[in-house]
Amino acid sequence: MKYNINTTCRSLLLSAMTISLALGMNSCKKEEPLDVDYSGRKVLTGNRSETDKWLDENILKPYNVSAIWRYTDIETHYGYDIVPPMEENVVPFMKMLDYVFMQSYIEVYEGSKAYKDPADFIRTYIPKQILLLGEYEYEGEGVRKLGQAEGGRKILLFGINHWQNKDDLSEFFHTMFHEFSHILHQNKLYPEEFQKITADKYTGQWFNPKDDYAKRFRISREEGFVSDYARKNKDEDFVETLTYYLVLSPDGWQQLLAGIDGREKAAEAAEKAENEHKTKEEIDQIRNATMVSVTNAARDAIVRKQAIVASYLAEKWSIDIDQLRDIVQRRLQVAYGTIHTRALVNGSVTLHPTALDQQILSQGLAAAFPADQLSTFSCDGCRRDLRVEEK
Repeated sequence: MKYNINTTCRSLLLSAMTISLALGMNSCKKEEPLDVDYSGRKVLTGNRSETDKWLDENILKPYNVSAIWRYTDIETHYGYDIVPPMEENVVPFMKMLDYVFMQSYIEVYEGSKAYKDPADFIRTYIPKQILLLGEYEYEGEGVRKLGQAEGGRKILLFGINHWQNKDDLSEFFHTMFHEFSHILHQNKLYPEEFQKITADKYTGQWFNPKDDYAKRFRISREEGFVSDYARKNKDEDFVETLTYYLVLSPDGWQQLLAGIDGREKAAEAAEKAENEHKTKEEIDQIRNATMVSVTNAARDAIVRKQAIVASYLAEKWSIDIDQLRDIVQRRLQVAYGTIHTRALVNGSVTLHPTALDQQILSQGLAAAFPADQLSTFSCDGCRRDLRVEEK
């Protein structure tokens, strides 16, 4: 789905962006220690909305994290068309992020001797800034950027305006766990044995074939990677292995392994045998033998990598990866349960909206979040209209 923004809003947005850009050109970026404490700083009171107040109370104070949603050009990348998120998306999204990401790590440390206060883990290692951007960045070769961690200090999350269904929301959770996992291994290195498992298979061309996403994933998994992006380098491989294990259910993880069948490598081997003028029987034998050997080797590689990741979390961070996964999975189900397929309303045409749809359309996206599951939110000054149309 997409949003319609009227001409006046768009003009105001462009004007604001122009002013910000002009001011940003005369400013400089100040480097501060990673453990800088934002909680004691005074905040601007002029033109502050209920969104800003909620972020102060629910993100800044408990976690010492500044969530930036207003357009700030110096915090973004030049050379891309960047827009801020629509305000009505900010708090609902951050509620979800808090519930699934921050609180999962807090829960896994409850009762642990590692931290007197379980929330200290998040306060210590989570980046001090989370920058929310409305749209995605697109790099060369059509690669869409979902997120980026900058030196453990800041995480950028792109495409916040597109979070309102299960598939898009799952991408954001994946991105946050992925980027945070980078911070973990940057603070405490993982064993060198991890990268040796598929040392000769990393490639800067991980995004090929560009026009066939499914085939790209099959090829990557036949090489022993959980995803195509994991093939980029050892660090991306490590965090993707960790992230996929957390965000996939136990059945989903087994399906990932079971889905590896060696068909791509087998087809290549059969084609080579055919070019060598092998008999049909020989070609079939080569194809079948390749499928078996590739499948077994790929599954073994992924299982070995996951075992190293699990050992790393236990030894370096006192985290049982299966316990953490159980927590994440339970919270994911709560999060997804608040996201329903919304009836589309276009002008006077209504396509059978549910009671929840009616509530959302009349009261805004915040109404989708039950107060008994997530913290409450009052937004007297925010836009309440949700205007969507079919793509």
